[in-house]
Amino acid sequence: MSQRAARQTPPVGQPPRRARLPRSPWRRSAWSRSAIRRWAFSRWAISRWVQVRCRAAWSLAVASALVIAGCSTNTVDQQPCSADDQCTSAFGPGSTCNVAAGVCEPGQGIEPRLGFIYSSSENDQGWSQTHHDAALAVAEAIDAPLFFRPAVQSPDVETVIDELVTEDDANIFFTLSSGFITGTLNAANRYPDRTFFSCCGDASGDNLNSFFGRMYQPIYVLGYVAARMSCTKRLGVVAALPLPQFIRHINAFTLGAREADPRVEVDVRWVGAFFNPEVEGALAEDLIDEGADVILAQSNSTAPLQARAGERVTCASETGDREVDVYRVGYHSPTACEANPEQCIAAAHWNWAGLYEGKVRAVLDGTLDYSDTSWGSMTNDSTSVVNYSEIASFVPVAITAEATPLREATIADPQVPFRGPLADNTGTTQIASGQELSEADFERMCWFVEGVVSTESGDVEPAVVPSSCGGI
Repeated sequence: MSQRAARQTPPVGQPPRRARLPRSPWRRSAWSRSAIRRWAFSRWAISRWVQVRCRAAWSLAVASALVIAGCSTNTVDQQPCSADDQCTSAFGPGSTCNVAAGVCEPGQGIEPRLGFIYSSSENDQGWSQTHHDAALAVAEAIDAPLFFRPAVQSPDVETVIDELVTEDDANIFFTLSSGFITGTLNAANRYPDRTFFSCCGDASGDNLNSFFGRMYQPIYVLGYVAARMSCTKRLGVVAALPLPQFIRHINAFTLGAREADPRVEVDVRWVGAFFNPEVEGALAEDLIDEGADVILAQSNSTAPLQARAGERVTCASETGDREVDVYRVGYHSPTACEANPEQCIAAAHWNWAGLYEGKVRAVLDGTLDYSDTSWGSMTNDSTSVVNYSEIASFVPVAITAEATPLREATIADPQVPFRGPLADNTGTTQIASGQELSEADFERMCWFVEGVVSTESGDVEPAVVPSSCGGI
């Protein structure tokens, strides 16, 4: 018997030992067991890493597909990008690029600094003051600094914008004259990281939006009241410049007046500037001398309301000659009639604060639609962009009540009073039956309705719109 066999044979009287299986080569040492554990963990870790990476790649692929598929909707959170400037050019200042997600995020962190540019003094009691009052209200509402420049001439608007950028770091601009449109367009192109709002036109761009209001609505209603208060049936208008905005206001005033009395004529005088109180007052006096007993102001000062305040004119009536007041209809400000409260019927006025605050907040949260240049219409609430002040107590209650249906009609349908068929004062049809006028059509209105006349030659003749009108 071999020694190995002898060692494996148990002593007599003891149970035989269990046969031992050969030792596995993997269990030869503690080091071997540690190695295999590390090897097994490595296999698990590699497998897990692959799973995570695959899931991430799949998620990114799905997200990319959704972004690409959604680009046609042109919403902020679906706009692909790789840098901030792609977002600011698409959605305006304050929009940034979330590089990790590859999409734009709106209005992150912009600190608004408001820049307002006026065509006359900020306390002119007219056009510019209505904008300045709104600017102050907006600056307070959003807690933003306000910088403004008054009495700016149209050729200087770009230079003034440069000053507001370099000196005050203004980044949201309101340029508040139709004469500023060209300069504003140029500045918007040179400052793509800033926002520009232009009053009175229909221009728009990546960082440019325009706005206006349907002022012809309250003026139409007040035209009716003016005609009912007139004895001579001759109304006068002192208008700044032959621009479409003033043409449509004159037309609306005339159409409202002729709703009350088809015999009414409306005599027009042009100032030649937005703001020239001396000329405005002189033209109002000329109209009074020609028999006008109601004057509508369509310029930037209250001079037409104050000219010959308190004076009366002679009116030939069926019962004989009598002395009558020369009534006024104010413009721009709800307080315009304070310039002549004894003779001012009411004032057609602007209310910009709500519109401005809405636009600025839309810039900040990235929701502004720069292509939306629609006009604000007259409503019955306090935020109406256009309206008229309370009709004076000296106007008979019956006349005030008569005007209410006209007000409600134009609120319900902003195309009133320009529903066709409507001819000009030469008999040519300008608006066909059923035709809807767009804002662009209103901005090309360079014709007068029947009843608009001129007495400057000494004779009563149909008024002619100067060739300089041309539209904006």
